[in-house]
Amino acid sequence: MKPLLQTIRLSCGYDSTVVFADVDLEVHAGEVWALIGPNGAGKSTLLHALDRLIRPLAGEVLFEGKSLDHLRPREIARSIALAPQRATAAAWPMTVRDAVSLGRGPHRGWMMPYTREDRQVVEETLVMLGLDAMAERTLSTLSGGEVRRVILARALAQQPRVLLLDEPLTYLDIQYQAELLGRIRSLARDHEIAVVLTLHDLALVAGTADCVALLADGRLCAQGAPSDVLRPEVLAPIYGTSLEIFPHPQSGLPVVLPKPQL
Repeated sequence: MKPLLQTIRLSCGYDSTVVFADVDLEVHAGEVWALIGPNGAGKSTLLHALDRLIRPLAGEVLFEGKSLDHLRPREIARSIALAPQRATAAAWPMTVRDAVSLGRGPHRGWMMPYTREDRQVVEETLVMLGLDAMAERTLSTLSGGEVRRVILARALAQQPRVLLLDEPLTYLDIQYQAELLGRIRSLARDHEIAVVLTLHDLALVAGTADCVALLADGRLCAQGAPSDVLRPEVLAPIYGTSLEIFPHPQSGLPVVLPKPQL
């Protein structure tokens, strides 16, 4: 099966500094990929390259076999959506509904009026993420977790084929973490969306992702099923600490926790 999103010997960096080099990934429709690794390993940089927000130093990114360099920005925006880690527009005097509606821009054009379909997609997305009751509130009145859900809703309103999520669990309490991770898996499975997300909490990786990619030391150190990557001999040298990895009592999937330093 042809991958929906693919990187070929992808190298990225800023100015003369290389963040990572020679990354090869194949992400298929319906898959959830978790990008893990220490701070500064390049996880966010990789997501930005997958959405062509930055240009690679070498290599290329393919969507359905076509280089992103050969696609128009609007084509990319209709197919690939990024929910970034930082909400730069959180202080704007904009309502939740208006912020989510921005996700319809690639489909209607930025200066065209919203269609009935646009409004329907926005309302369904608001309900999906539990934002309908606060749709008329301005972004500046929201908590950090609520802003995170607005950012995700805006990306989902694009109706993308590929969804890129940069630390989507930031500021979310445990209830919304569980709900969001369940929603991500449902979107991938039921709508054949390819999802790539960054996660810091290794305890959540195996229950969320079908595949894991470990970035560190400027390279892709490991990739594969969670059971193949979430192993002491793979993770401990990268994170520089002792880890406890044990099977979940119900699913049997590996759960990773730091070993207490006594």
